[in-house]
Amino acid sequence: MKNILIISHTTDLIGPTEHLLSFFKHKNYNVYGVVLPFHYSKLTRKNFIINNKEYFLNFSSKIELLSIFFDSVSILFFILYISIFKRVKFDVSIGVNPLNCFFITFLKKFKILNSKKTILYTIDWIEKRYSSKLPNMTYHFINKYSVKNSDLNWIVSEKIIDEFKKRYGSHNKYVLTPIGCRHKKIIKTLNADSEINLCYVGYFHTDKGIDLLIRNLDKILEINKNFKFYFFGKSPGSQKSAIDKSLTYEEILEKKNIKNKIFVNYFDNIEILDKNLEKMHLGFAIFNADKTTISNYSDPSKVKDYISNNIVTLINTYNPISKIIESEKIGYLIRYDNFDFIKFFENFEYDHYNQIQKNIEHYSYKNSWNSIFENSLRNTL
Repeated sequence: MKNILIISHTTDLIGPTEHLLSFFKHKNYNVYGVVLPFHYSKLTRKNFIINNKEYFLNFSSKIELLSIFFDSVSILFFILYISIFKRVKFDVSIGVNPLNCFFITFLKKFKILNSKKTILYTIDWIEKRYSSKLPNMTYHFINKYSVKNSDLNWIVSEKIIDEFKKRYGSHNKYVLTPIGCRHKKIIKTLNADSEINLCYVGYFHTDKGIDLLIRNLDKILEINKNFKFYFFGKSPGSQKSAIDKSLTYEEILEKKNIKNKIFVNYFDNIEILDKNLEKMHLGFAIFNADKTTISNYSDPSKVKDYISNNIVTLINTYNPISKIIESEKIGYLIRYDNFDFIKFFENFEYDHYNQIQKNIEHYSYKNSWNSIFENSLRNTL
């Protein structure tokens, strides 16, 4: 059996890390690894994996700098333990994001870690990660080191690949490894009498375009009274809205009080969220952020959650995934503009929507997590 090392971080929700671990376990690899909670996560336990067995340590810090320090010590000691005392030789070692990969490449360079292949798996990137100059320079130094010293770079979007080629050269080997879909065979056809559930998923923030949706709820119902609106998310902290500086988005939605038409919930459990998303028809992803944010470079998991649940996505050209939405005919391209947004509802066609549903089911099957990792692994070994 082959041995694999995975060093990663995780949030409260199931994401790339969990799918990566599941993929290699099902391929009968001996999995070793460290999975650490981000400082902002509700999780507190560090997960250490030795030959597919999990061991937990309940210790973390909510202060970012301390969290990075404790995480670095945890990773370092774990690799030293399995390399020196257990003498494990790895076929593949994957660091999800630059700091985690830095330890893998650095320790391999000094012949402490024995690994045939090392991979940097980049799931997000941004030019200005920190507002202060020194932390930002440190981030880019570590990223550059990890890109150049890895045997391979799995990267979540074409836009990040283009950016890395400009910065670090095209001689490095880059493999497109986007966010995968959880394929479900759910077809939700609509006709003129159907209720139409439109959902918004994620933090309530002006960058995410939520203002456009909230401002037009009444107009949409004037056009078609069959619409219902579901907001699965919350405001970050007690942040006030851009619509009314004295109110949060939750308070604005409560104030609107359109009876039996607006529902606001927050689910930090992906399984509960998924059960609700299975009933949705349209998903909102019309961003209103500038070009320097993570959303402009990443492969947004919100859109892949929509696709996984056969939800037709409403999106603008802000994120690179809009090109896939358009070419695969699995959603609608709409500008962040009141006129364009309302025009979509005025011209909404049920037959066209039903055809898009079939396209989505086909696309999610082709682009499951397993298919994506299998393809990337073929380009690795």
